[in-house]
Amino acid sequence: MTLRRFYVPDFAPGDLVIIVRGPFESFEATVTAIDHKHSRVTAEINIFENRTSVELELRDLVRKV
Repeated sequence: MTLRRFYVPDFAPGDLVIIVRGPFESFEATVTAIDHKHSRVTAEINIFENRTSVELELRDLVRKV
């Protein structure tokens, strides 16, 4: 039997986060939606002065302090 670990951070829509893994590593983002069932977050990042929505895994984000 395989056990899955669930990481449940306390992010909320509107939170500022930093992406720590993947192609957008070190980008700042604003959380717009959270899907706890699939451990994913929809966030907006700024690319060339355009806001772009991206879908990321919860483990790829840390809260900006």
